[in-house]
Amino acid sequence: MTEATSTPTPTLDFTALFERIAEGALDRSRFHVLPHEQIAWLKVSGFTALRVPREFGGGGLSIVAFVEQFILLARADSQIAHALRGHLAFVETQINRAESADRTRWLKRVVAGDIVGNAVTETGPGQGLGTVLTPAEGGFHLDGTKFYSTGSIYADWIDVIARATDAAGGDRLVGAIVSTHQEGVTSVDDWSGFGQQLTGSGTTVFSQAFVAAPDLVDLEAQFASFHYLDVVFQGVLVALQAGQLQALAARTAGLVRDRTRSYTHGNAALPRHDPQVLQVVGELEAAAQAVTAIVRDLATRTEDLADSGPEAAGGTARAALQVASANAQVVVSRLALQATTQLFDALGASATDEDLGLDLYWRNARTIASHNPWIYKARISGDWAVNGTEPVYFWMASEAEPASVGS
Repeated sequence: MTEATSTPTPTLDFTALFERIAEGALDRSRFHVLPHEQIAWLKVSGFTALRVPREFGGGGLSIVAFVEQFILLARADSQIAHALRGHLAFVETQINRAESADRTRWLKRVVAGDIVGNAVTETGPGQGLGTVLTPAEGGFHLDGTKFYSTGSIYADWIDVIARATDAAGGDRLVGAIVSTHQEGVTSVDDWSGFGQQLTGSGTTVFSQAFVAAPDLVDLEAQFASFHYLDVVFQGVLVALQAGQLQALAARTAGLVRDRTRSYTHGNAALPRHDPQVLQVVGELEAAAQAVTAIVRDLATRTEDLADSGPEAAGGTARAALQVASANAQVVVSRLALQATTQLFDALGASATDEDLGLDLYWRNARTIASHNPWIYKARISGDWAVNGTEPVYFWMASEAEPASVGS
């Protein structure tokens, strides 16, 4: 747990903080400097507790209001924003729990500055999980290896999905909230993707890590009470793209404004007066505006469902929100990838200089868009529109069973 001399006080003005974060974003990426310091700033500022209700000391922001702030963080540094993906889902989960001492305990920990990462995916074959819980005095021991454990390297706790044996000898999936401040938890910075490299999305190893009994989670009950968890995870991804495109459009406009080198077969002595160059900049501005509008719409739809209560947990309301999330991912992914390539059309070959880091926009956008591929989301949306088929609420990625490889 984070040690703090005083409880952070959330505010709504993060302008100066986001500017500080943005200042070092390029160098952090170029030299692979993990943003531990910057994430600590977000803790102290109260940003990580903005969704926590005010009665617990949090910011009490609505989903829509928080998404506006999150887009601005992603504009400053999409990798830091991405590292908070699991934390935001955890906080939203606690908000949706029934009132209890455990709920209060976790919300107050978040207000005190604690961050929660997540660890779900494994690299082994089949739909099963190799991460297991075994009974221990006062709780359980957790053993296993997770990959794509985004944000866990910065976290005080990790929300883990594992397999436990019940009293009848059968296996069941459970959640386990594990403290990272113990010898049995090791997070490794071995995520080797070419984008979003600082999100801490590498390996986490659990070796006899202790989990207190109250920190075991009944996933079935959680899914029943929290009916938009999947949309939170997907909503973070499209919000990251919105922030990135805002940053990209503003930076491209600035580079064109300052550029004095042009082509003899261009339309003006200065690129800032060349109508074809201005067209490219305008298209980037339009893409950023469109993506931001899509993300805001999804946030509004999510808040509407959240406010409708548990009665919307099943049926068409939840399915419609999932489809809206899928549609957002399809359109946002395409616009983001187009824009991150198109920006070079407004500039010359010098724009490929590594010191400018303009390739980072594409590498990050491509990496974000590769999460939960949009092709499946397009098919799900079409199946809903034509056949009324509801999306699958809980799904995972896994290796094929050995017997099916090559078949």
